[in-house]
Amino acid sequence: GEENDEITIGCTIVDPDGDPVVAVINSLPVNGQLFQFNGGVRGAPITQVGTMVTDTGNGVIFVPTLNAFFSPFTAFSFYGVNMNTSANVANMSFRSSPVNVTVQVLPIEASPTLTSG
Repeated sequence: GEENDEITIGCTIVDPDGDPVVAVINSLPVNGQLFQFNGGVRGAPITQVGTMVTDTGNGVIFVPTLNAFFSPFTAFSFYGVNMNTSANVANMSFRSSPVNVTVQVLPIEASPTLTSG
């Protein structure tokens, strides 16, 4: 993504038995912040490892630190968890290996501004 732009990131999780699954945050980014994806806009901030992703498409929104850029910028990871539909809770004994997401934030050209004093 570009400096100061939100990035929507999703993951595809497939259970070989066709059971419902959910994404869970395995590690948080060191730079920037994650938010739940809520109908195309930022939802609640994700501040803890182990947070379930609430979007049915397993999407989150990454927001880089303001005016910061470099590559790689930061990384975080997800894993998939098999859901026990009768109890609507995650069955942590059936979880995937984590998938790492590396985020790149590129600089944008900004015109200088001049103010009279």
